[in-house]
Amino acid sequence: MMINDLRDQLKPCPFCGRKVNLASLQMGSDIGVTRMDIECACGISFEIYADDVMYSADGTPHQIGLTALEKWERRSE
Repeated sequence: MMINDLRDQLKPCPFCGRKVNLASLQMGSDIGVTRMDIECACGISFEIYADDVMYSADGTPHQIGLTALEKWERRSE
């Protein structure tokens, strides 16, 4: 997933309703979006982090809870 692909799909700013800018994105190899920095023209910025990751005995990561993207997208508009 690339920033440009994701940018147009994000929900708008919860404060002003404008389209937000995805300033940075961090991905875990098998667990999805682990961190997002989102900015809006109204001056607000958000740092969203994924919930914890647990590693199995063989070192495989497992997402416990929500990814950063899931947290942003699950809120009400």
